[in-house]
Amino acid sequence: MEVLTIVEVVTQIVTYLMFASGIPPCLHMYRTKSTKNVPFTFFALGVVNGFTGLLYGYLSNLPPLIYVNAVGLTLNCIYVLTYLAVCQSKGSTIAQLVSLCSPLVLYYKYITSQGNSEPVVLDQLGAFMFFVTVCLMLSTFLEVIQCVQEKSVDGLSRSMLYVGLSCCLCWLIYGFMLEDFYIYAPNVIGIAASIWKIFLIFIYGGKSKKID
Repeated sequence: MEVLTIVEVVTQIVTYLMFASGIPPCLHMYRTKSTKNVPFTFFALGVVNGFTGLLYGYLSNLPPLIYVNAVGLTLNCIYVLTYLAVCQSKGSTIAQLVSLCSPLVLYYKYITSQGNSEPVVLDQLGAFMFFVTVCLMLSTFLEVIQCVQEKSVDGLSRSMLYVGLSCCLCWLIYGFMLEDFYIYAPNVIGIAASIWKIFLIFIYGGKSKKID
């Protein structure tokens, strides 16, 4: 088995575990009927990223990217729907979701209506995926800011943290092997955010009750 194939398989498995790590916080939110410390922006951006990744994987003929984003899109949609069922301000939440999803629809319609060749469309779509993934990774820093402000890591999911870190490392390596900047580059931000969270756990962990 080639090294690239092994990396593909490991990356997919770790990514599926990362998606599944969102299930415990989602169940906790549903049981308690509370959206406190639930990263809605992260899940909503996950929906957008899933759509973009599906299109990019299809155009670039990368089956692993297609499979991973199909599963991620499905689970993130479930997480978002659960959040909508629990939250009090449904109107503003739906408006936020629409504002995040509509740019992809408008952008894809624009780049495909210009008569560009498939490689050009792929490159432009990759740039959009890069931007969305960067925003997705940067949104994880919101938890870092909240933990510092509250001097507590209550609500910080350890399962999402450690699996997320492993996932970013895998995609970083996989992207490097494919020599695809749009795949590997955003994961540097995700790794940095995860390291910060682990650092905060060492500082405030003894004072908090974790959510797994």
